[in-house]
Amino acid sequence: MSTLTLDRSDPGIDNMVKDWKNGAEYDIGGLKVRQISSNAKEAKFEVLSVPTEDDETSEEESAPVEKPSVVVAYKK
Repeated sequence: MSTLTLDRSDPGIDNMVKDWKNGAEYDIGGLKVRQISSNAKEAKFEVLSVPTEDDETSEEESAPVEKPSVVVAYKK
């Protein structure tokens, strides 16, 4: 499983994710994610789908994509 890290010390990122809940699904610029854990410094997300250039292709028709994750964390 791959991960993506977002820095919660950035006020914009922190404001975006502060009310998000574990198990809930969200859209980050077309990237569909599910929050799998969080604390004051980071939040981790499983990526459910990635936007593609071919908007006309249904999910059933598109090639399988590895499901990476997202991590939101403070940088020191």
